[in-house]
Amino acid sequence: EPDQLQSLPVVHGDRYMKEQGISSVSAVKIDIEGFERSAIEGLRETLTKHRPFVVMEFGPETQASFQGSNEFFDMLPSNYSVHTVKDPSKLGMTIGGSGYALGEFDFDVSGGNVLLAPAEHFSLVWPAKRKAA
Repeated sequence: EPDQLQSLPVVHGDRYMKEQGISSVSAVKIDIEGFERSAIEGLRETLTKHRPFVVMEFGPETQASFQGSNEFFDMLPSNYSVHTVKDPSKLGMTIGGSGYALGEFDFDVSGGNVLLAPAEHFSLVWPAKRKAA
């Protein structure tokens, strides 16, 4: 039944990857209602080693879990850029009929999703807020 609550196990991301023998990670989606910080911390080794793209919710709860933008960027591996993911239907535009647009990330504006992108796999024509090496 859709109205019933269910319990799900919480696992440490890096440990889970090792236990499952996962040897390659190219993308991660995180949407866990304000616990995104914990997920990123639990995937620190995976992010550093495999350098996947990460799409995560950046709502008010996630924003409030950091003391500010410096703490947020310090949590990320080096040379990751952060971009706001914008739904083009909400902007009154479409890209090839569907898809999403990327915009400049502003830590002080919560709501929606962000893309964490490893620099070696991703480049943009506009400046991105990035954690330097």
